[in-house]
Parts: sequence; C-alpha cells; structure tokens
Amino acid sequence: RLAAYEQMAAEARANKKLDYNEIQIPVPPRLGAKVIEASHLHKAFGDRVLIDDLSFDLPPNGIVGVIGPNGVGKSTLFKMIMGLEPVDGGTLDIGESVVISYVDQNREGIDPNTKLWEVVSGGNDFMIVGDTEIPSRAYVASFGFKGSDQQKPAGVLSGGERNRLNLALTLKQGGNLLLLDEPTR
Repeated sequence: RLAAYEQMAAEARANKKLDYNEIQIPVPPRLGAKVIEASHLHKAFGDRVLIDDLSFDLPPNGIVGVIGPNGVGKSTLFKMIMGLEPVDGGTLDIGESVVISYVDQNREGIDPNTKLWEVVSGGNDFMIVGDTEIPSRAYVASFGFKGSDQQKPAGVLSGGERNRLNLALTLKQGGNLLLLDEPTR
C-alpha cells in the first residue's frame, strides 16, 4: 500500500500545473524525532564567554526565536549548529534526517558582480526546486524580480532586494530546518 501511495503521490506532483506567480516552496525531507539536542554548551573567544552552560531541545515542528543584544552569541550559536564554529564544551547533536537551510546575517558568498538571475539559477534556464523542474526566470520572478530586475548585479541590490534574493536561495535548498540570522536586516 505504501509503495502504491508513493507512486500516486509522485504522479500527482509530476502532473501538477504550477502557478509561477507564487513562490515555490519545495516539500522538505521528513524530520525524525530528533532535530537538535544541545547539552551544557560552552563557547568563548579568549576571555570573552559568549555561551555558558546552554541546554535545549528543538523538537520537530518547533519554532524558536533567539533574541538578545548584539555580540551575545546568537550568530555564533547558529554557526555551531551549522558546524562552521567548533563547540568549546558540552554536546550539540543534530538529528540524522535534518537538512539545514541557513541565511547568515552578512549574506556572504554572493559575488556582487554576478547578475541576480545567475546567482539563483547558476545560468541555467531550468532549475530543480525540491523535486520539480521549473523555469529559472519564473522562479526568480516569483520573488518580485521581474524583467530587467533579474539582470541587476547582486552588488547594487537594496536591503529588501538582498533579503528576497537570499530567501530565493534558501528556499531553493529545500531544507527541513530553517535558520535565519538577522532576517530583517
């Protein structure tokens, strides 16, 4: 039965007519019982302790906001979750089925001279979003970049445009855990 259901679901997705005026959000991989388990985390830079004895569990479907003033370790925590920054003490366990989509607060990694459409599409006319192949220009347009806007170099985008570009890149990844560092910046 399960195999028959999976086949029917795949056929339905393949036959579904997409509305390219809507943002396409791919169906993410299914999460397991464990998403993130942190126990007694510690992180310091020299004498400056940013995280001291932090413990938490993030369950499936959990929505969490990490708030605090600048310089208290919010971005460092995200970088530790991503594996970009080592944990000084304690344990940080990410579930096996977790696929992280991450937008860092600096929006790094985008060549300012590359055209917006190329940043998202890699220069390809079609792209895979989730398990669906769609026209790349339509995908970019669904984030409000129509016509000549798609030809703008990434370096001249306004703050709001940069946020939309990063949202397009993040959703294209298709993760099941979304980390947004300073999403309104």
